[in-house]
Amino acid sequence: MNASRRIGILLLWALCAPVQAQDDTPPPLAYLRQLRAPDLDDRAYLKEIKEFGPGVLLVGRSVPFDSSMGPISCFGGADPSGKDLRSAKRLAPGKVAERVKFVRRLNAVLHETQIRTVLPYASALAIVGDAETSKGFFAFYRKWREYPQLGTRPTPDPRQWIALDKKGKPIALGRDLAPSHLSPLKRYAACLSQGAWRQWMREVAKTCMDCGYDGLRLDHGLVKHCHCEECKQGFRAFLIEKYTPEAVKQYFGKNTVDAVPLTDEPKTLAGVETALFRRSLLKALLREMKQASQSPPPVLMLKGVPLPLLDYLSEEADSFLFEPGRKDSVFHVPGVEETLIVNNIYKRKSVNNIIPYKCAAGTPQQRQVAMLNQEKEPAVRRLGFAEALAFGRPALFGAPFAASDPESHRLYAEFAAKHPDLFAAASPYADVAVAYFGTQNSYPNGKRHVLQSYFAMERLARHCVPFEVVSESNVNPKVLGAYAVLIVPELFHASDALLLTFRQYMENGGTLVVSGDAFRYDDRCVKRSRTLIDKIVKRDATRKDDILATPVGSGRLVHTPKAMDEEALAQGIRQGVPTGPLQVIYRGAQHVRINARQKRTDAAADIVLHMVNYNTCAKRTSNRVIPARDILTFLRIPAGWTVFSATAHRPGGAAAERLTFTQEAGSTVLILTVPEVETYTVVQVSCRTAG
Repeated sequence: MNASRRIGILLLWALCAPVQAQDDTPPPLAYLRQLRAPDLDDRAYLKEIKEFGPGVLLVGRSVPFDSSMGPISCFGGADPSGKDLRSAKRLAPGKVAERVKFVRRLNAVLHETQIRTVLPYASALAIVGDAETSKGFFAFYRKWREYPQLGTRPTPDPRQWIALDKKGKPIALGRDLAPSHLSPLKRYAACLSQGAWRQWMREVAKTCMDCGYDGLRLDHGLVKHCHCEECKQGFRAFLIEKYTPEAVKQYFGKNTVDAVPLTDEPKTLAGVETALFRRSLLKALLREMKQASQSPPPVLMLKGVPLPLLDYLSEEADSFLFEPGRKDSVFHVPGVEETLIVNNIYKRKSVNNIIPYKCAAGTPQQRQVAMLNQEKEPAVRRLGFAEALAFGRPALFGAPFAASDPESHRLYAEFAAKHPDLFAAASPYADVAVAYFGTQNSYPNGKRHVLQSYFAMERLARHCVPFEVVSESNVNPKVLGAYAVLIVPELFHASDALLLTFRQYMENGGTLVVSGDAFRYDDRCVKRSRTLIDKIVKRDATRKDDILATPVGSGRLVHTPKAMDEEALAQGIRQGVPTGPLQVIYRGAQHVRINARQKRTDAAADIVLHMVNYNTCAKRTSNRVIPARDILTFLRIPAGWTVFSATAHRPGGAAAERLTFTQEAGSTVLILTVPEVETYTVVQVSCRTAG
């Protein structure tokens, strides 16, 4: 039996998870991005918003003070490209006062339509203008004191707020410092070490909250590699907090922190600490913006953040907005990618966004993730909605505008509202978890862990093995104890405290599956003479490439010296859930992916399977969806429980469809057939005690 087949038959092992005591997941929310300038007299504008009924409304630069230019005539529109900024004129103080009144009325009307959250656009980094000729933002700064809505003018001059490269030259926010669509203006990246810039961003957040907004949709959630003097001083202070003078000499080989370079070279500890310092600046900015208004603090939806930073920023950011479709990205336009092989023969591969949804759910805060679903084809758009409902915890689904496809919005919004019980199941129904530590991206060879974690998640999802993600900040005995198997791909750098947690996990019965030269270095890049693997696994020359399982307490360590391939995943899961192979068969459903959740009380249990069919390719098949039919499913249920009903629910379906199923007396195996999954089907299996 090949490795691919082994993983395919493991679904039912992984579907018998310990119960996690969690509150119900919040109900799904729809978002709508409507950038055109709002007009209270525009009945079509208000009608569209009211009919769609989004929980979250994303508007454009409909603010008194634009984060990139200050008070400008531009109102609405303008996402990061800012194509309408070059013609924008600075608003006089009297006009700003009028705008404040209008925006307050606007938010009052919008909230009356039952919208929970209204977020305007802002950028965490963009300064638009010309520092040399004092245009744009720099011209506004000179007139700062004329605007009574603002506090004390920050110092120094904003020309000092610009991020600088190693040569002392301004750093562009995008590829070009002077993009053609902004000519004659330039778009600089701000330095987050500059307290004056952070003070300005607090003013932006405060004025938005004063106008009735609920927070900000904050673009450019990243940090540029600035080498200004402020960053160098901040880096030294950062190191002093972490290292004693003796530790500086021990780990860096320097007599003082002044001699430790601010460097973006990832092969040294100085490079690692530089990366950690830079990300701490973004965290500090978000924290300060949160403090701009205390009752309540502003909601922050962060866009443009790299996935490895999601866990680190999840305490400050309330949700994350990702844009699918970019090259070499883990964010995709969902569906089937087709590659022409020869003549009319195509290779078909499913692509999805399961990884970012799972990574967000794996943080302690379980933050919402929204995909910027910009596809015009209804079938692809519906697939994006289905994916968000199936894998988002809690779910946040929507699109930039509703008018082009109102039927899809209505279909999925009504489905979510009609079936809250399908989304309330908060506990994962999986025995398998994958460790994803985004901080490793800053360490030497740490990207291997990040990429191998992606590969492990993708393989498990492809073989319909339910899994969850454990983030770095969520590693603790209670979380790990919920899973029989923890997969940790190529984690080269690990602290002694983390290794102790892993050992306790194994001693308490867990199976730790690791690959490569795991744990060879500590979190300060010091090489260990003997790793945890060396101390536990007895490997001789004849077995140097074998996958070995070694008992540790009540659990075991499964180690493969190579990359985490399907064979290693299969053996690791089999070691951790030794109840025997229980087969699941998908007939004609190779593009179906599932997410399994559960909700259990003392007398009853609901097992909910969210099934998404990614067999949609708008580019070649003219928006055609190829349904998956007759999916024969073998499902493990808790011992001592009896299934009394199984139903299938679909968006647009008139009523729940009762499914035929078989469960032999005393058996923990349920056999059922799902007749069809066009795009999205939710199967609800209801159980009760045998007595």
